[in-house]
Amino acid sequence: MIFMSSGDAYVYCLIIDENAADKINRNLSIIDQKQKKVNEILEQLHADSRDPVRGKRGLALLEEIRQCKQKIRELCKNPIAIYHVADDSWNEAYHACDEAMYTPTSVSMFLHQTKGKIWCKDELAKRDMFDICLCLPSHYDCDEEFLDELGVKTRRLEDYNAHKLTEPICRTEYVLVSLPNGQIVHTGTLSFVAYEWARNRYEFGATDYEVREVEVREIRVVDKKELDKVVDETFGDENKYGINWHVDVDKDESN
Repeated sequence: MIFMSSGDAYVYCLIIDENAADKINRNLSIIDQKQKKVNEILEQLHADSRDPVRGKRGLALLEEIRQCKQKIRELCKNPIAIYHVADDSWNEAYHACDEAMYTPTSVSMFLHQTKGKIWCKDELAKRDMFDICLCLPSHYDCDEEFLDELGVKTRRLEDYNAHKLTEPICRTEYVLVSLPNGQIVHTGTLSFVAYEWARNRYEFGATDYEVREVEVREIRVVDKKELDKVVDETFGDENKYGINWHVDVDKDESN
């Protein structure tokens, strides 16, 4: 199901976290259910177009679908990274993004689906191959307006993406610590740490993995919103230092 209208001229690929992807997928499930009901009503109206009740219900469902789509856009606010991947000046690239439109998918799958017919493909493959992305259409005339919709203060995609390179992991990490010497044995998710402990303990019989000699500790991870706030205050167009970081760049480009 594609939500692009005839007025949409640009396509952006957004890198999002797993939490946002889960919420978006739930919205897509709701949209799919409502669309099926709309299709049923259309079939019934085709047989009897004089039923105003069905027509009214169908219009209400379409409005609910529109609201769900808007929720998806809101869930994409302040993404991990943003790329301008296509517009209607390259028709093949524009339509190559259809399968990822409003739909979370892996970056590797997105690159496979588009078969090289998008901009920024090399940059996506290099930096975000193992992340989750989705595409959003835009009718805005410039990147700045689209960034405003996403709550982004920086005015250029490359600046925003560069700042996000400083972002820490967005999940809780655990370490398996050897109590006799304090050495960190393994780092990762809790399930990964438990698996590695079990594998070494039971498959290899390693004495360092005796239950009484190890401890699992949680690492505090800086919250993504906390870091975003610091980045926006430091690098945003109206930062606390009163410095516009992009003036000199724009002057250089104009020359």
